[in-house]
Amino acid sequence: MSLNVFGCPVTTLKSHIEVTSNNFSKQNANFHSCGIWIKASYINHSCLGNVRRSFIGDMMIVRAAKDLDVGTELMFPYEAPEGIYTSKTERKFKNWGFVCTCALCEDIKATKSSEITKRKNLLAQLDRLCKSGVIPQDMSMKFERLLKALNETYARPAEEVPRLSLWDPQLLLTRIYMGKLDLTKGLESARKTLQTLSFVVTGLDRTSEALVVLEWGHTVDHLVEVFLHARSALEQLGLSEKSKQAKHYARVAYRILVGEDASFGDTYLSFRDLE
Repeated sequence: MSLNVFGCPVTTLKSHIEVTSNNFSKQNANFHSCGIWIKASYINHSCLGNVRRSFIGDMMIVRAAKDLDVGTELMFPYEAPEGIYTSKTERKFKNWGFVCTCALCEDIKATKSSEITKRKNLLAQLDRLCKSGVIPQDMSMKFERLLKALNETYARPAEEVPRLSLWDPQLLLTRIYMGKLDLTKGLESARKTLQTLSFVVTGLDRTSEALVVLEWGHTVDHLVEVFLHARSALEQLGLSEKSKQAKHYARVAYRILVGEDASFGDTYLSFRDLE
């Protein structure tokens, strides 16, 4: 009981909508269900898991979050990783009797304290810029410079270890460019957002090269939005086949995250012509 009982949403769809509508507060998050799922209790932890669990009532759905070879051990994060070092980083799995040694945790431990300090300062600058409310008009270039500097605080390639402090501000920049109908920069920013999450993608540009996700990276709830921004940009650029593929990836991401895709169109009504 002490190892395997945990709280969960009545439906993952509800929590997905709360997170993606920016109404979610980790401090105020309350789950009104809890339980033990016997088979799932045997799944071990990795901050960068290869499966994602979702809930519909008392049914847990475990879906692959990336391509898996036969015999691959299934793993999912017991707690969602934040990608930053705190005093709690090594203690948070004490209840389960282990210290996580995934690539993300090992990278955090190997990062110099000076780089961590620099990263925190850059994130604080980005946060102040976001709160200023002037980014869409004349601060995009400064925002890009801060993101570039933040990216340079990471040593290992993004395809090996996701840069979890980067994807959120990079997605914000994508929204800014898409809102200004700067489709080329919007598409480039969507590609960079996927890269920060360890995705390896080809063809996410204005060329005729097919859009293909070669390797799926770390899944977050906003992943669907990233693909839908890419779809919108590609459609408006007249690249209809690539637009359809981006929509396909958005639906796959939604299925991984929510457990089903029948509610996809209703959930993302703001992105037109989904069905």
